[in-house]
Amino acid sequence: MIYAAYVPSQEEVVAEQAFRIAWDYLIGSGYEDCVPHQVAVVGYINEQIERGVTHKLVLANKAIIAFEKAKAEFAS
Repeated sequence: MIYAAYVPSQEEVVAEQAFRIAWDYLIGSGYEDCVPHQVAVVGYINEQIERGVTHKLVLANKAIIAFEKAKAEFAS
């Protein structure tokens, strides 16, 4: 019998780590824990990965900056 298991790519692992870093920071900063915010952060991380960024801390920081900028623009 053959068993198959899904093995995430390195890119997926880095994206997940970046999301966790960014999300923990944003929740700790008082942002609401909701699905639309999570989707936005994932979107920012995916955009950077498509541009070739591969370092989890850079991805997390860029996602945090983009999220906070979008929230500030929406609030004004």
